[in-house]
Amino acid sequence: MDGGILAIGNCESLEKPARSISFKEKSVKNRLLERDWRFILDSIYLLYKMDSLDSFKRSSLEFLSSLIQANQSMFFETSQDTSRTVIFKSCVSRGEEPKFMDEFLSGTFNDDPYFRRWGFFPKTTTFRDTDMMPEYYRLNTKIFREIYSKQGIYYGLRSYLVQDSKAIGNICFFNHKERGDFSEDDVNLLDLVAPHITLKFAWLLQEAEKGQEDAVLDRKLLEYGLTQRERELAKLILSGADDEEVADKLCISRATFHKHISNIYRKIGVRSRVQFFSLFAPSSSSCS
Repeated sequence: MDGGILAIGNCESLEKPARSISFKEKSVKNRLLERDWRFILDSIYLLYKMDSLDSFKRSSLEFLSSLIQANQSMFFETSQDTSRTVIFKSCVSRGEEPKFMDEFLSGTFNDDPYFRRWGFFPKTTTFRDTDMMPEYYRLNTKIFREIYSKQGIYYGLRSYLVQDSKAIGNICFFNHKERGDFSEDDVNLLDLVAPHITLKFAWLLQEAEKGQEDAVLDRKLLEYGLTQRERELAKLILSGADDEEVADKLCISRATFHKHISNIYRKIGVRSRVQFFSLFAPSSSSCS
């Protein structure tokens, strides 16, 4: 792209989509050339192919930063407490190095008025800070005075990534006052791309959680002296697979399957699948 967020010209060569498009989509569509759309689609495709959470966050910022010019950009993983307050967790950044991150991630600013009601978005939502609160109010919040202003940050553009009504991430861009506020095109473009990032990010978070649960279960099975093959079989059974499915997946005969089951029960000290499940099933849903 030509140094900025949007290229000059109309994308008349693009086929008209089958569905009706929103005003925001029309606004962006009328300013993007076909090569820009191809870049966006190719980038989203590459993001969907990723299986590393950290690489996904970094690549998402790299992709978005080529579209939206900013002094600093950040991608947070977030969660929410029982009051739906957004809790900012791990973060990757691009552009100017963020300062005071230890203080920010400590939770000191989670209930700052700057973030009030931002944990109640029903879906992925994109906005400029200046569109969400009056200037006098924004400039007098604790986080603006103690975090943003000390870094020269004046303007913000954010997208809260929401899956199943829960904020799972936050992508934000920051500008100095001299650079000016983000444009409507910046908002519209991020608003179009963010839902795609949300879907893949949610899947990666689920896979990471499954990986943690699997590691916990594997360690517990190892404590009973199970071999690697026996642990593989045990985890398949605990996942809900029946005897035939387990045998097919491990490419073993039914006789070999029953031999492994007999050895597993003997090592663990159980006599039935009910006892086996009662002992291990709770661990398969825990990530402690």
